[in-house]
Amino acid sequence: MNKETVSAAITGIDNKYIDEAAMYTPTTASQKPRQIKWIALAASLVFIMFIGIATSAFITENRTYNKAIAYFETTGLSAEGLSRSEVKTVYRDITLGSFSNIKTSEVIWQSFENNK
Repeated sequence: MNKETVSAAITGIDNKYIDEAAMYTPTTASQKPRQIKWIALAASLVFIMFIGIATSAFITENRTYNKAIAYFETTGLSAEGLSRSEVKTVYRDITLGSFSNIKTSEVIWQSFENNK
């Protein structure tokens, strides 16, 4: 293109498009991949933390349940008919000495009934 053709093409452009083009700040090609890498890294760290917390919670729950079952076997209490959470609740109720849960009294009563 020669100067006259370019000049004629520019004069035909509406001013609103020129103003919009003047306000545009292009991002460099290297900025977007860097942002994507940081976002991916952050998402990966959050995922790893979630897996760690979930695993820790599972291990803690399992240890508590195993302690409760061992306590039931040692004391001769029956865990029959109780869910995992009920076994842990009864164990916690007995070891803390509160005896406030109805399931605790049922388990103890059942123990006395079976030992007659």
